[in-house]
Amino acid sequence: MLARLFKNITRNQVELPVDIVSIISEINNLYLAMEERLANEELQHRSKELSEQIRSGTAGEFLLPEAYALVKLACRRVLGIVVHDVQLYGAIMLYRGHIAEMKTGEGKTVTAVFPAFLQALEGHGVHIATVNEYLAERDSRKMGDIFRMLGLTVGCIIAGMSPAVRKAEYLQDVIYSTHVELGFDYLRDHLVLSTGEKVQRGLYDIIIDEVDSILIDEARTPLIISAPPGSGQQYLFFIDEKIKKLSESHVQIVESHKHVVLTEEGMDYCENLFSVDNLTKQEHSELYHYIVQALRANYVFKRDVDYVIIRHDDGSEEAVIIDPSTGRPMLGRRFMEGLHQAIEAKEGILVQGQPKTLATITLQNFFAMYAQICGMTGTAMESKDELRDIYGIDVVRIPTHRPVIRKDLRDLLFFTEEAKFNRVINDIRRIHETGQPVLVGTADIKRSEYVSSMLTVAGIPHRLLNAKHIDEEAKIIEQAGAYGAVTIATNMAGRGVDIKLEPGVKELGGLYVLGTSRHESSRIDNQLRGRSGRQGDPGYSRFYASLEDEMLWQYYPERLLDELENANFDLLEPIPRKRFFKGISDAQKQVESQHFFMRKQLLAFDCVLNLQRLAMYSIRDALLETGEVHAKLTDSIPDVILNIVQGFFSNSAESFNFAGIMAAVRSVFPDRRPLKLEFQDEVTADTITVSLASQISLIFEEITELCGESVHQVERQAMISALDLHWMNFIEAVEEVKKGVGLQAYGNMDPYIQFEKEISTMFEEMMHAIRQDSLRNVWLQLQRLRPNVAC
Repeated sequence: MLARLFKNITRNQVELPVDIVSIISEINNLYLAMEERLANEELQHRSKELSEQIRSGTAGEFLLPEAYALVKLACRRVLGIVVHDVQLYGAIMLYRGHIAEMKTGEGKTVTAVFPAFLQALEGHGVHIATVNEYLAERDSRKMGDIFRMLGLTVGCIIAGMSPAVRKAEYLQDVIYSTHVELGFDYLRDHLVLSTGEKVQRGLYDIIIDEVDSILIDEARTPLIISAPPGSGQQYLFFIDEKIKKLSESHVQIVESHKHVVLTEEGMDYCENLFSVDNLTKQEHSELYHYIVQALRANYVFKRDVDYVIIRHDDGSEEAVIIDPSTGRPMLGRRFMEGLHQAIEAKEGILVQGQPKTLATITLQNFFAMYAQICGMTGTAMESKDELRDIYGIDVVRIPTHRPVIRKDLRDLLFFTEEAKFNRVINDIRRIHETGQPVLVGTADIKRSEYVSSMLTVAGIPHRLLNAKHIDEEAKIIEQAGAYGAVTIATNMAGRGVDIKLEPGVKELGGLYVLGTSRHESSRIDNQLRGRSGRQGDPGYSRFYASLEDEMLWQYYPERLLDELENANFDLLEPIPRKRFFKGISDAQKQVESQHFFMRKQLLAFDCVLNLQRLAMYSIRDALLETGEVHAKLTDSIPDVILNIVQGFFSNSAESFNFAGIMAAVRSVFPDRRPLKLEFQDEVTADTITVSLASQISLIFEEITELCGESVHQVERQAMISALDLHWMNFIEAVEEVKKGVGLQAYGNMDPYIQFEKEISTMFEEMMHAIRQDSLRNVWLQLQRLRPNVAC
């Protein structure tokens, strides 16, 4: 669809669709006319007129040429830049709800201003999501002057802001933030106790920078808001101490799922260690769970790879998760199901209690709530099918303003890591001696520090950038194009910051990007490679890999390994034959397939839960917004009593446990006044319910009338409190069901169908419990208000 009508129409040496050429031509003509006749103060006046037209029903697409001409003029007057036609092409695609793949250095940040301006004229507030707070603050400040010249306001939301400040920022026309903060604010808005405490004003339009990083790489981890964890569980230190005594024969590591299982020998050994007869028995299930998590902490999750230990000013230490895609610390996030506590025990720092989950949502379902989603990145075509299938958005490749002349050299594949890194250091030395700058990409912090130590021994000056130096990230990466610079970075660290070449560096060949291993995703390799060769600059890139690299160790094809064993190659030199390089791409494809399955599985489960989440949030919002909830409570009395009575129901009237029914009803409606059971018809669950409900309803009305206006606040708080408590327990129970359907075989039954059935039943049970607890809480609260009425 999007590739239709491509003609060989050349504008500034790029080929564009013929219909796009027409729109861009109109934008440029309007821009030239405005440049001559519109003063700066008149831009705001024209923006206001466009806004009035859109709000009166004029289609934004119809006003796009003039709106974009205004933005192009503001860019020239504020930043002194001329926006290229390819940027206008990307901006048009963004407004139409697509993903624009634009190479590094092509001006994505400025491109996003165009659709954001046009969308903001509708008055709803446009969100621009970035991958980190540095970019959010930088872009809101730098691009903010453009918006302000056009009469719009700009906000920025980062971690640590108070609710009052957040609310004020969300009232602006354009809001920059991170995807995490936007998602957490959505969840927090459904935990507040009054509508006035909400900070967001709706989810309308969002533009996502580095869209593949956010929608693909981070989509395997849901957003979770938890209650503050308590300290304790010191016995985990005891378990960790015991686990450290196990040997390799006791465990089997499943690296692809970051999991560990005990071998038969390991099971026997652990049973002796912990003095239990059979770890698989139900009474030992909790101990077995902690043992498995301790094994994962010690054998699979690695310090400076999966997490870092951060020392705070007060001397305390904290284990902080490292984002596997960006290499950045994920402050405030914790591994679930006791794994984080196991890591804390392993590292000998304070073990904090497992927090209760208050709210959770996947990024996929969060972004699906926006009326329109679009984004830009330098690498999206590799994931275009997933982006279309899950998010319903197409990827459009935007041509570069100038041809890419970077030379991408063939990979060098080695047998061992030692041989690989020796060659890496030698090549860095050789390149550095010419003055050509080198950007060294590593897969994780540990290897970046290893390369740094080798360069130090070799006497090669360099700068190290990884998750431990996040505050210096932008400054370091911006200087990576200086003469003779050697910069070490985790593969995606500094993304979003352009590397500009120092004068004279182009003549030396430009920036040389050297990847010390292949990443699990080819997209992230391309992101690193794309650091070089921006805007037609020269450059080089090359990746170095070894069969001992984690990914290749696990996934390199067995058939090729067999051939290599029989080949007579020098173990210290690169493997000479090209056919063995295909094993690298085969390994990447296998890992990417597994990650896709994990994202798909996470989404499948959360899509089922999302129905309950939306229903729950709708009920909660209605409670906050309505003037009173008394009618809802009164209407629920028959349902609550029927649910109680049905628990005692049988086909025989003689077998009815009337005493039990009365006791159960009084546990919900504690009152000393007598209740009578009178029937005109046969005795059934319905007739008992009618008799009791009518009496309870009359007493309830008496109590609420005597308590006056204060009853409304009591009722609302009681219902919200019951709803929040049961929803928190429901989320926890859902996780247990999810684990169950993943571990058990249901014959030919789809596990997601089984999951849906189970949690649908659980949801109905939860709603009954919410209604019952709400009435009990209200009844007790009202008795405290008027103790002489009923007790």
